Amino acid sequence: MQPSQLFNVDLMQYLQKAGISPYIVVYRTSQMSEKKRSPKLISVGENQQVIKTYDFNDPDCVQILQLLQPDLLIYAGGLNILHASLLTTARLGCLGGHYGFLPTIRGMATVEWSVIYDIEPTVAIQRMKPGVDTGDIIMQQAVPLKKNDNFKSIKKRSYEITKKMLVQCAKKLLEDNSIGTTQNLAKGKQYYRMHPWVRAIAKKKLADLLAEKDTR
Repeated sequence: MQPSQLFNVDLMQYLQKAGISPYIVVYRTSQMSEKKRSPKLISVGENQQVIKTYDFNDPDCVQILQLLQPDLLIYAGGLNILHASLLTTARLGCLGGHYGFLPTIRGMATVEWSVIYDIEPTVAIQRMKPGVDTGDIIMQQAVPLKKNDNFKSIKKRSYEITKKMLVQCAKKLLEDNSIGTTQNLAKGKQYYRMHPWVRAIAKKKLADLLAEKDTR
């Protein structure tokens, strides 16, 4: 994807229409040829800039962001652990969405683990901290199950809910920087990728839950 196209992706367009106008996109490339190159700032339009980097936490990337002085960072998702040096470049911190009830369900495959442990699938918006889903909780919302659901459809619906909640939380933070609830990490666990046989158990349990729901 060309740098100029990044402002046209779904989340960027949604934020723009909701009145939260992104003016910087930090783009992480996975190309090995970029690994040894310094992050660079690319202007792609009026008040629109892209930072291209191989590592979000690269000191040069952090320095560029510090110079740009953003009000708020919004993490679009992924498996990256963001360091404190990056998260604190914006005066309001960094918002990120998570598909799991916090602090109970942290980490990976969270929708599947939620079903296994009889926890309603949930979208949480956190003000991110270094670590895996350890940030202050701004807002949480359950994702009700629907007939004929599968894990893919639940995650797709979770994404749509996440977009709306990110906008709500961004606006709340702009009004009150003090909002957010510190997590008690002792009340939850960090989960990891599922072994295929565990995933099969989760799939069967989801089917049973939906069948039970359909008979009520």
